[in-house]
Amino acid sequence: DSILPRLKVDPSVISAIQDAVNAGDEVIISKTNIQYYDWYGVGYIVYDPATGAGGYMISGGMYGGGTAKKPPNFNQCPFCNPPFCQLVTAERYTIFMDVFSLLGTPYFYGGKYPSPILGVDCSGLVSYVYSEAGIDVLGTPWSPKNADQQHDYVVSIGGITDSPQLMDLVFFWKTCTPTLCPGRIITHIGLYFEKNYYIAAQRTRGVDFYNLFNDPQNDDWGSNHLYPNSSYGSVFPLECKGVLP
Repeated sequence: DSILPRLKVDPSVISAIQDAVNAGDEVIISKTNIQYYDWYGVGYIVYDPATGAGGYMISGGMYGGGTAKKPPNFNQCPFCNPPFCQLVTAERYTIFMDVFSLLGTPYFYGGKYPSPILGVDCSGLVSYVYSEAGIDVLGTPWSPKNADQQHDYVVSIGGITDSPQLMDLVFFWKTCTPTLCPGRIITHIGLYFEKNYYIAAQRTRGVDFYNLFNDPQNDDWGSNHLYPNSSYGSVFPLECKGVLP
């Protein structure tokens, strides 16, 4: 009773702690809330001193598989719109959630697996998240394809489109020197999000959301290097495409 009034946390957390203590459990908690990206709250441990069993609790409805970082225009994102949600395929949603969980992974040229320490490159990110969704036509970490090969595959199946959908492919050129990328036309690749936003592994911020025209660090680098002949592509059949509102 002497400790609870000193905690500067949400009343619901204090109530939960009181219930746990009354039940004979012990609680470890910080004195105040913390801010982490868009989440503000506190984490605490509740455990049974007799058995050692316990759990880590997170206030504010967060949980282990949740995220504290919102994408741009989160409240207007296309997959949150119920009509669009009915049209978008499970594969697109799976790919988006997978790549979203990798935000912050560093960039590493030649990286084909998104290691939080070593990093991943643009084509490695694409092949990884697609293969995790069961789609290996763009390569896998153990059988990789570079961005130019991924573009060639999309062209071969007639997948070039002027109306990209969630997690379709965005193609860039002239981003790499001939020494590093000999004979390649497409030298960078990203994953379409909405409007002018795409997700990619780039040197500036690693895996992150980027804006084609007004990026805070890259300015209009994206639009300047967008491949003019076939900027966007999809490996999904036409009947699987949703229509953005």
